[in-house]
Amino acid sequence: MEENPLCKCLMCIISTVGFIFFSLWITSLRAQPPNFYVQSIYFPSLNKTLIQNNDHPIFFTLKIVNPNSDKGVLYDAVSISIGVFVTDNATVSLANATLQGFYQGHGKKAVKSGTAKGHIGGGGGRGRGKVFLRVEVATAVKYKNLVWYSKRHHLWGGANVEMNVTSGTKVSPKGIRLGHVPARFGSGASAQVPGAGILIYLLLILCVCLS
Repeated sequence: MEENPLCKCLMCIISTVGFIFFSLWITSLRAQPPNFYVQSIYFPSLNKTLIQNNDHPIFFTLKIVNPNSDKGVLYDAVSISIGVFVTDNATVSLANATLQGFYQGHGKKAVKSGTAKGHIGGGGGRGRGKVFLRVEVATAVKYKNLVWYSKRHHLWGGANVEMNVTSGTKVSPKGIRLGHVPARFGSGASAQVPGAGILIYLLLILCVCLS
């Protein structure tokens, strides 16, 4: 019995539409987490804080990079916590801050400045003549694919920042990425799906259309 051409055409259309949605679904799972950098940090009372416990603000600037050229990123509030190393392995909390949530376009960069409010009981100490702050960030994001958003993914990370005791600024002139050793930046996003699935699906479509 000869196959109905109309049925064959409909099968090809359904398969093509299915492939498009499957490709979009695969793409949505391949989101890369944003990169956070400490561009600047200024602790004007650093010397005094190392001697006694007081209430001191810390000024900072973060650069946030969206590495996804095909996705926007919608951020929840971004929490920043800053501590100081009192030994090689122990820190004491100094200050906290929260940045308002925002939307970031495809492949865009954002610069966010803020003030971390210090609290009594901070203090700190020098280790071998150097002072290191521990800067950590935590937030949650949704990735925008065309007109819809993915589920919420939690992000977190941190970095150790060497400070100049005299100037109260960080020693390195370059941005310090939050997430490098000793703690990589974490993400609740799904793992990247291999492209083999798309190839298999495409072969199935060709088989149906040519049969």
